[in-house]
Amino acid sequence: MDRRSSAGSDRCAIRTALLAGQNPQDQQTIADLVAKLGWQFSLADDENALRCSLEERPFCVVIAREECFGLPAERLLSLIAGVRPDQAILVIGSATEFSSSVSSSPQIRYLNGPLSESVLHDVLSEMSICLSKPSPMNDSREVLECTSLEMFNSGVHPKIFEELRKAFEKDQTVALQVELAFQEALANAFEHGNLELKSEWREEVDAQGIDRFSKMKEERLRDSTYADRLIQIFFEMVDGKLSIEIQDSGPGFDVKKRRTVQDDGTVKCHGRGLTLMELVMDEVKYSDNGRRIHLSKNLIPS
Repeated sequence: MDRRSSAGSDRCAIRTALLAGQNPQDQQTIADLVAKLGWQFSLADDENALRCSLEERPFCVVIAREECFGLPAERLLSLIAGVRPDQAILVIGSATEFSSSVSSSPQIRYLNGPLSESVLHDVLSEMSICLSKPSPMNDSREVLECTSLEMFNSGVHPKIFEELRKAFEKDQTVALQVELAFQEALANAFEHGNLELKSEWREEVDAQGIDRFSKMKEERLRDSTYADRLIQIFFEMVDGKLSIEIQDSGPGFDVKKRRTVQDDGTVKCHGRGLTLMELVMDEVKYSDNGRRIHLSKNLIPS
């Protein structure tokens, strides 16, 4: 049986917990807590459901009573490890001996004594921070190049994002955010850079309901002046820091004119997705008159 918290629906890729064999009171308490944390959660009512759920996908944490399904805690851990050896587990119980035996494992936490909402909340919050750390990532470099037309027909599929998704398997948030920032920067290079399309053209709609942006995009992809322009992409991963550079062949633009200071002192960016990229990445810089963008992010939490 699968159940998702409505509170976490807008962050569905962020946290996932599997609640194994809880009694109704425990189930409601823990379900409320994971919902407050913005997590998804699923229920495993028996050993088979637990095994099937773990085989289907990874979870940030499995939460279970010490005598879950009538099994001693050690057997429960063995069952889980048989499916996912690196699975993080929170065991709720009162066996001091067991608590000591697993205290050295960073993947297993033991909550001893009566179930307390405040204590459970603190433990889950601590685990959510701990489990967001990625697996080790090897240093790497990747270079891609394509024309405007090639990008339109086939897209760009960097291998480095496959590695990021694997590294952040338990919590895909960072990987998805970085990929979103990259796609935004790439779309800017393609549409506003190489094809020289203006954002305001999206608001100009003809009698047939077709906007000028779409019409000009189609027209310029048939024109070799624009269609044959190159986009170059450079990726580099060194010591957990990801650097991305995208170079287009357009006329460039003035970054300063895309920013205005509001009355409250905040800076508003217009077009080219600057606000999104600056929220996600640690550094966003333009060079070569706006034709080259540099994005970087430290993927190893401090």
